[in-house]
Amino acid sequence: MRISSPIAATATVGSLFTYQILTVNEPFLYGASGLPEGFILEEGTGAISGTPQAAGTVHATVFVIDITGRKASQEITITISAP
Repeated sequence: MRISSPIAATATVGSLFTYQILTVNEPFLYGASGLPEGFILEEGTGAISGTPQAAGTVHATVFVIDITGRKASQEITITISAP
């Protein structure tokens, strides 16, 4: 099990942000920690979305778990800029 999503993403304050957790093998469950306030993760699909309210840099961790319980994780950096 391996995550293949980009490790960096950019967003703009007030604009919808989307990010997809991608994997080499199909996971059973997706997760994330450290996401900016207002961002949500769809645990069944790995889609992260939200509208950032403040500029800055956020370091979050995304992870996946397969049906056997194996886990893979990856840190991502989201750079949020002013409009």
